Amino acid sequence: MEFKFTENTKTISEINKLLRSNSLMVDHSYQRRKIWSDTDKIRLIETILLNYVVPSVYWWQSRIDPDTGESKTHIVDGQQRLTAISEFVTGNLKLNKNSLLDKDCREIYHNKYFSELSDEDKTKIWNYKISVIEIDKNAKEDDVINMFNRLNLTEYTLNSQEKRHAKRGLFHDFATELSENNFWQRIKIFSGADVKRMNDVTYCANIIILAKRGIVDQAKIDKPINEAYEKYKKDYPEIDDDKKLVEDAINNFIKIIDYMPQGNYNNFFNKKVQNYSLFSLIFYMIRRKEQWTDERKNFLKYFIDIYQNFKNENSESLELNDKQQELFDYFRKYKLASSEGVNKLANRTIRFNVLKDLIVNDEGNLIGDIELVNSLKLKISETDS
Repeated sequence: MEFKFTENTKTISEINKLLRSNSLMVDHSYQRRKIWSDTDKIRLIETILLNYVVPSVYWWQSRIDPDTGESKTHIVDGQQRLTAISEFVTGNLKLNKNSLLDKDCREIYHNKYFSELSDEDKTKIWNYKISVIEIDKNAKEDDVINMFNRLNLTEYTLNSQEKRHAKRGLFHDFATELSENNFWQRIKIFSGADVKRMNDVTYCANIIILAKRGIVDQAKIDKPINEAYEKYKKDYPEIDDDKKLVEDAINNFIKIIDYMPQGNYNNFFNKKVQNYSLFSLIFYMIRRKEQWTDERKNFLKYFIDIYQNFKNENSESLELNDKQQELFDYFRKYKLASSEGVNKLANRTIRFNVLKDLIVNDEGNLIGDIELVNSLKLKISETDS
């Protein structure tokens, strides 16, 4: 559909009043997350203080409610800029010296809040005009979403998760809610770049699919997630059961972490390939009503201890006995399946089966033989010295 738009300007004072009254809002159905760092925000304020041009923002006024006469103006593009400005003028952002680029700005404004600026500079900011492009209020939401996506192609192409974010639905809301669980912050599995591009939501969608369907082939990662987004967009009858299952799995994972002694075990837990593998085992044990006994947690500790030092190499030089060789072969299979094609069904299944055999199998468990474990650890360590 073709629709009109008009271009005008608004002062920061006018924009701030609209934000504070909630007349101007971010529509999260198509906006990216608030991803700017403090440095990004500070440099925008510096641009304004230097009276340089800030890129236009795009607004869309939704249709007026015929009963109340009220409407909301949506920020289609420019969320980051307007949020940064609002944070500064409301005293929630300080102009850190190291983030300022201009020499004079560093001398005049370093480490200052808005309230600490001169009256002249405050007035300059309030009167600064930003170009606002207002989209015809008769435009449909799909048109606005398409426009937003098109605008951001000039910055970088939207990834698959950002495109799914525009469609939303019950499955998306669940994955987003899960991505905000404190568990992920505790193990530090997601980088700033992951959060910025919504890869954390993608990963959490994978964990939900793992809980629902078991291990699936995600060499073509979009297919199972896209199917879930479509199937559970408006109707998700088992969502409460799925949330309970994922919550139980996370609680089990936390108990495992708490059991581990001080050391570098978190380096294992925060690798996505290992994290996914351990979740595979946890869901398996929940379905079978198996318990994470202290003995099994110990087995996992032994496994991580060896894995952290394990290298894919020929075992002939290690002079292993039969039991050592058998245990070594488990680790070699796991290591190979963690090295490439990690999302393929075959490699995911190999990693799961190794963990299951070495941690859940109570009869004749190789990794339960502490003397065998220590002897293999010693042999492997000798190759590093």
